[in-house]
Amino acid sequence: MAADCGLGPAAEGDRQMITVGTVTAAHGVRGLFRVRFYTERAGDLAAYGPVTCDNGSRLQLEVRSLVKGEALCAAETVTSREQAEALRGQALHIDRAALPALQADEIYHADLLGMAVVSSAGQRLGLVKAVHNFGAGDIVEIMPVGGGPSQMLPFYPPFMRAIDEDKRQITLDSPEDGDKP
Repeated sequence: MAADCGLGPAAEGDRQMITVGTVTAAHGVRGLFRVRFYTERAGDLAAYGPVTCDNGSRLQLEVRSLVKGEALCAAETVTSREQAEALRGQALHIDRAALPALQADEIYHADLLGMAVVSSAGQRLGLVKAVHNFGAGDIVEIMPVGGGPSQMLPFYPPFMRAIDEDKRQITLDSPEDGDKP
């Protein structure tokens, strides 16, 4: 099982920082802003302490509510619409050490990035580019071995067969492969 946390640039480039959200828009005139959160719950954005923005600034977030599936946030140092608009597009990162310990069968999405993906037959499919969830379960986006457009495959049983963290490899079957034992 993959824990839903950390899919942004810092997760790919610096394994000590985990991306927990991205600022999408200013909201109102008093410095509130919306955040697409990558944590399990919106409130988790504020649970791990201050976040670091791509631009290096640090914010202590307060999650006020949900708006259109995004967290409506405030920060003490963001007091105007202009300041909130300046945050648009900024990814929000936390130190990996602030995250809770995982159960034995869990892995953070950020740790899946760059893993090799193979089929049950041993065919190398590519590397994990991203993990998405559009509401019906996790989908892994794979950059194919020979190049070309990325491929999206279901990342849950029966398609997700195994994750080997030591080998940094995922065994995954596509829906076209059928439900092989």
